[in-house]
Amino acid sequence: MRGLDKDGKTGSTGNGKSFRGIISDNGRGLRAAPNISGGHEMNVKKWNYMNYSSDNYGSHSQAIELGNLTIYFSYDTVVAFSEPGNLTCTENTWGPTTGKHLNAIQPDHDKRLKRDDFEKQLEKCLKRHKLSV
Repeated sequence: MRGLDKDGKTGSTGNGKSFRGIISDNGRGLRAAPNISGGHEMNVKKWNYMNYSSDNYGSHSQAIELGNLTIYFSYDTVVAFSEPGNLTCTENTWGPTTGKHLNAIQPDHDKRLKRDDFEKQLEKCLKRHKLSV
């Protein structure tokens, strides 16, 4: 899954599907669109979970919080998501930098899912939150 583009309004999954219009910046910070937040605006938070000092590296380890759902990206790929009391993380199928990102999110390799299983869980989670892929 690819992250939001620079205007924060579009993105796509790695399988060619896309999602649109979920985030807007109305001058008071990021907000989720009413159609995904139960008819009301929801605060959205975005941050660099690796605390890199350089924006060049920090842009590769972003997390976005939509209400009680947090989605973690390594580069432009969703590698983990969390809801209260539950963190779901994929195994590393990429390389050492994504491995570092995954270690920061979920250091216990035994708790990481195979990529196919992770994608299925992610899709179910997004549907629960009225997000589509």
